Amino acid sequence: MARPTIVNKEKILENALNLYWKKGINNVSIYEIAKYSSVSRAAIYREFSNVDNLHYECIKAYDKLVTIPLSNAFLNCENAPKLVSEIMYDQIYNKKDKLYPYCLFYTSVVAQASLDKKTQALIKKIYNKLIKSIETAVNVSKNKGFIPSTSNTTKVAEYINNQLLLTITLDRAKQPQKVLCNLAETMDKTLKNVSL
Repeated sequence: MARPTIVNKEKILENALNLYWKKGINNVSIYEIAKYSSVSRAAIYREFSNVDNLHYECIKAYDKLVTIPLSNAFLNCENAPKLVSEIMYDQIYNKKDKLYPYCLFYTSVVAQASLDKKTQALIKKIYNKLIKSIETAVNVSKNKGFIPSTSNTTKVAEYINNQLLLTITLDRAKQPQKVLCNLAETMDKTLKNVSL
């Protein structure tokens, strides 16, 4: 009888995350993850029991890698418009795929109906935590005069969140740098001058 192959669970999670980032959580099969990880599908099921557990573990890993650092950046900033501009321009000019992982979260939000309840609850918790951190940054920015004090904090936080997502989407669609820069400039002007 053959011995089971030694499987690196962390490597499978990393590979699944990479595939989910590229294709979306609903567009990747266990077969693709197994092939990409050089393991059998049985090995993945041995490690995660089922696809739902794999999704859940990936979203947890994603939170640790992406949303917690992003949330912390917002919680520790005094000028939300400046931070968002820096993030957007870094993505536009440095092309280090820093924001691309952010897309996984949104493809997961869109795909929620097909995910199990435990994973849906985790996604909702992460999203709410991220929005709260952006709201905190918006309130600090309002108090410091970087955003008009009459602005609706929740709407501004959602606007910031949507602008980050739009930047990634346009960048991934290979839009010209000028289009992305115009988006960043418009966002910056909107946050500084308009009450949402």
